[in-house]
Amino acid sequence: MANRRPIWIAAIAALVWICLAPLLGPSHVDYGRAAAGLAPDRQILFDVRIPRVLLAALAGGTLAVCGLLFQGILRDALA
Repeated sequence: MANRRPIWIAAIAALVWICLAPLLGPSHVDYGRAAAGLAPDRQILFDVRIPRVLLAALAGGTLAVCGLLFQGILRDALA
């Protein structure tokens, strides 16, 4: 059985990044106000940042799976 530690490390790093990425941005967001539904913090967090992070994670995961499929189909590690 192959060592699966790198896979777990990559998965945990991806989850941590998905959780921390909405916290980054040019404007400060008060997360208490966002959770309470007060504008503009709610719009910034829930309408802009979280959808972008989830879409980026989906696109990155899709590209990773496509690369894996190409490597499997072509039987070439550099495909």
